[in-house]
Amino acid sequence: MLKWIEHGDTNSKYFHSRIRWRRITNELKRVELNGLVCEDPEKVKQKVRQAFQKRFSTLKTFSINLKNIEFQKISEEDNLLLKTEI
Repeated sequence: MLKWIEHGDTNSKYFHSRIRWRRITNELKRVELNGLVCEDPEKVKQKVRQAFQKRFSTLKTFSINLKNIEFQKISEEDNLLLKTEI
């Protein structure tokens, strides 16, 4: 941490080594396709893209069935009282 504070964003050897290390550790080199490991870069890119598209483009919808549920009702007198203007 102290080294980052001293050399942080300066155009230094330390800064570039940290960037290189992050790229190497964050790189996705293989995926599993139908139980088989695939290392072809184009297929890896395609599968990752498809996974993200599926994850973030699908709308989550649900419906509620209110059949056979009885709600409390107000009397006709209360209904008229609510409708009258003050």
